[in-house]
Parts: sequence; C-alpha cells; structure tokens
Amino acid sequence: MRRDIPRLADTRFDLLIVGAGIYGACAAWDASLRGLSVAVVDQDDFGAATSANSLRIVHGGLRYLARGDFARMRESIRERSALLRIAPGLVRPLKVLVPTYGLGSKGRLAHAAALALNDLVSLGRNRHLDQNRLIPGGSVVSRDECLGLFPWFESHGLSGGAVWYDAQLRHPERLTLSFLQSAASVGAIPVNYLRVDRLMTGGGIVQGARGTDRLTGAQVDIRSRAVLVAAGPWTGGIVATAAGSGQGRAARRWALAVNMVVARPLSTVALGVQARSGRLQDPVCG
Repeated sequence: MRRDIPRLADTRFDLLIVGAGIYGACAAWDASLRGLSVAVVDQDDFGAATSANSLRIVHGGLRYLARGDFARMRESIRERSALLRIAPGLVRPLKVLVPTYGLGSKGRLAHAAALALNDLVSLGRNRHLDQNRLIPGGSVVSRDECLGLFPWFESHGLSGGAVWYDAQLRHPERLTLSFLQSAASVGAIPVNYLRVDRLMTGGGIVQGARGTDRLTGAQVDIRSRAVLVAAGPWTGGIVATAAGSGQGRAARRWALAVNMVVARPLSTVALGVQARSGRLQDPVCG
C-alpha cells in the first residue's frame, strides 16, 4: 500500500470511509469486494486508537446469554467463526476458566446449564474451520482440576470451574492492516495521517470530505457518493460538521476504558476473575 494522495483527490468514489480502525478496515474490505470504489482515511496510523486498545478477545457472545439475547449471540458466534476461518494465522481458540462457588448462579449446576445452552445455540460454530481452529464444547471441571491450574484460587467454597472456548487475537493491529491490504489489493485507496476537517455537502446531501494531509499540511478534497464515519469517539464531531445536510446527530454515550497487556503469562488458560465491584471481568490471558 502507498499513500496515493493525487488519486484520492482526483477520483469520485462510491464510498469514503472516515476512520481506519477495525470497523473502517472491515467496511473497506467488504465494500471493495462488492465492486465499489472505496477510499478509507485516518487521522493517525491505521488502527492506532480504539482498535489498538483491545482486550484481544474475539467474543462468541456468551455474555448475551444472561439476558436472553440469542440473536446477538448467534451473530457473535458467526463472526468469531468467520475470523477463525479467514485469519487463522492471527485468531486462535482460547480456553477460558471461571471458578464456581456454592449452589446459586455462581455454582457448577448453573454454569453447566449455561454452557449446554451455549453449545446448542452455537451448533454450527465449527463449519468450514481447520482442525486446529475448532471451538470445543463447554464443560464443568472439578475443584482439584481448578486448583491444579491455579493453586492460588480462593479455595473456601470452591466447587469447581466452568470451561468454555472463545477466540484470541494477540495482534489486533495486524488484523486491521490485513483487512486494509486485502481491500487495497482489489482497488481501495487507504491513506493514513489525513485528518478530516469537515464533511462536504451539496443539496442537503453529504458528498465527500475536506481534509488535511498531516505529513505535508496540504488540503485535500475527497468526493464520494456516500460517506461512512467509523471514527469511534470522534464520530459525533465529524458528523456535526455536515451543516445543512438535514441528517440528525444520534445521541451516544461513550465509555472510557483502558486495557493493560503485560508480558507475564499466568497460564495457557484464560481466567475469568471477579472485581471488588462484584462484576465478572472479561477473561484475559497474558
């Protein structure tokens, strides 16, 4: 890939994507494969912001089971399988263990029922996957097995553990870049370090964007039939520049989060732990 600024300025694209994190990169890849002419720009390096601040877990939707959101659960399972299939060098199965205590919702029986339902909802999860990328079914394990894996567990009241499999993405920036490279191979124009200053409108319709090349300071106008803003927390500010477009600005609440990844592996098994707030944290494997 190269920063083709002249082509960016001289072409009227079918789709301009603002933001080259994982959402923008995947949208560029998908649209390019469908035959659309696509430009995708980012004010920083590709995938440098929210997409880089990742737990490195490709969720299969187990979290949605508690509220009965089976549609979103199935969607997550399909997308996890898709990533295991198309990016086997970057995405791999990850074994997860959560300790069980007592007889209530945190007990072995409740977890066994939840995992059985998860397996039922995800029956087709391994279709078209390589043998070394299969997602096994969930199970419950004994107290001794838990303590064998993590001897420092709180043993008082420990009844065993629940084991299921998700997927792990160790290098999210490589996945983002792979999608952009694949999009570029079929005609997309990815350009980094180009800040979008405002969306350009005409006749009440967004028709492109005006930006600044942060490497040269030059102004660049990009014309397009449609614009997709996938800029994470910058989305609202960019959309608000489309004055007179008649397109409403959706209210959205953003969450501030920081994920710390340290080079200190505890085990080959990811561990779901409980914070002092009582909330179960996402399992993280070092």
